[in-house]
Amino acid sequence: MLCPKCQREVPPGTIFCPYCMTEIPWVKEFDSVEILTRKKKAEEDRKEKEDDHSEENRPLPFDSEYPGLDHFEVIRKLLKRKWLVFYLVMGIVCVFLIYSRSHSFSALYEKSGDYLYRQEFGEAINYIQQALEIEPHSVEANIRLADILDQQGQWEDALLVLRPMLKASPGNASLLRKICDILYREGQFTALKEVLGEASESAVAYCQDYISTEPVASHVSGTYTQALQIYLSTEEAFICYTLDSLDPCVSGKKYTSPIHLSHGSYILKAVSFNHKGIPSDIAEWKYVVVQEVPDPPSVTPASGIYHTPTKIEIQVPDGCKAYYAFDEVPTESSTEYQQPITMPMYSHTLYAILVAANGLTSEPTVVDYYLEY
Repeated sequence: MLCPKCQREVPPGTIFCPYCMTEIPWVKEFDSVEILTRKKKAEEDRKEKEDDHSEENRPLPFDSEYPGLDHFEVIRKLLKRKWLVFYLVMGIVCVFLIYSRSHSFSALYEKSGDYLYRQEFGEAINYIQQALEIEPHSVEANIRLADILDQQGQWEDALLVLRPMLKASPGNASLLRKICDILYREGQFTALKEVLGEASESAVAYCQDYISTEPVASHVSGTYTQALQIYLSTEEAFICYTLDSLDPCVSGKKYTSPIHLSHGSYILKAVSFNHKGIPSDIAEWKYVVVQEVPDPPSVTPASGIYHTPTKIEIQVPDGCKAYYAFDEVPTESSTEYQQPITMPMYSHTLYAILVAANGLTSEPTVVDYYLEY
């Protein structure tokens, strides 16, 4: 007879199906005392079995799916099904991980670099923009974007990407360096100074080659009563200067020797250039040199006619030198007075001047002599 539930063959006289424990509806004429006793015992065994076994040890529910198979065969088929599910789940996980990794920030950033290296700017822009969607405030990604724009000649657009980031991160040395590189290459020295002024001291320390220090003068601005020799010094490559208030960066003269200021008012402007040719801020000094002009020298004897040999003397004040000549006005190239001069024969005119230590020259003293004896 077949079990009405699991449809398996049940041995004759069996009260409960040995596979699913369903009661077998045998005809009433077989319900003898012996059969009833066996039925009662089977029911007691079933209840005892249910009490002794835990939930996981209960009869497998798959028996009905696999009629005619024992428990080991059922377990084997169940495990095969679980492994299929496991492999399917693991496959889905692997696909997800591969997709996630290929679309991660680092992967997109690396791809943009590869395309940039190959000068494929369109693809490079595409991948770096995807990376920035993941991490929009990444400094390295924004620098990469600026690199791509810069290499396409769009250096102004590159600066539009970088400048706001520097204001947000003034201590980022690599960001500052990139901006300085672009501005220096394009000759934007004024903007370069502005950028260095916006960054922190720690970041600027990594960009010292873009900084030029002002020159230093040997004399401070002021009024002087003697001629000046102005010495300029710098730690940079060279100095250019002007004395007429013009911009030394444009029309300056290269400094090679001390600057002489004799008399008058001067506005000295000077600028240093470092080894990159970057100018410093312009240094400026104002000098007023007011010097006293010496009086004409005193000469003896006075003008006149002489009949005996006569010596001529010139009074020379301290700090001055005297120069003289007969019949012409002397200069500093004329004969310097050292000792009394022998008056020449006949008619001559002596001219004598004084030259002060400040370089100023007096008006000449004029004396007429006539010697005959």
